[in-house]
Amino acid sequence: MKSCARKTVSKVYANMNCQASITCPHCGFTKSLDVSSFKATKKRLKATCKCGQEFTFELDFRVTFRKEVQLPGTYVNLRNGSKGHIVVENLSLGGVGFCCQGPFLIEKNDPLEITFRLDDARASRIVKRVQAKLIKDRYIGAKFYEQDAHSASLGFYLRS
Repeated sequence: MKSCARKTVSKVYANMNCQASITCPHCGFTKSLDVSSFKATKKRLKATCKCGQEFTFELDFRVTFRKEVQLPGTYVNLRNGSKGHIVVENLSLGGVGFCCQGPFLIEKNDPLEITFRLDDARASRIVKRVQAKLIKDRYIGAKFYEQDAHSASLGFYLRS
């Protein structure tokens, strides 16, 4: 399956107090910083380490953990009835990021139903209603409408 993942940039997670540990990919030097001033601005930043090397990183202020995956699935657009194949690329308890595998008719805020199987021991089948929030090329970022019976399977999966 072909992924539509974007260029890899190191991700730095901020904690609830807006503190982040930034590590230089060249020498490994780590510095903890207050990043609260960047919460309302662009999240991709450049830094110059004390070793002299410049690097780019992306700040992530998410409340819930997001797990990187590669899970095949399908979607149905509940607004217009269009259907297609997807690859789920990341999951959290609050939402999902997936890549459409062909032409698609999805607009921001469209209600979708996605179906995929986790790569756990039970191959748990997940069916979720989501709302498209981000569309970038073939990548769709969506939030779950509700927490339902699949949340237990998903929660356990995300902890493993």
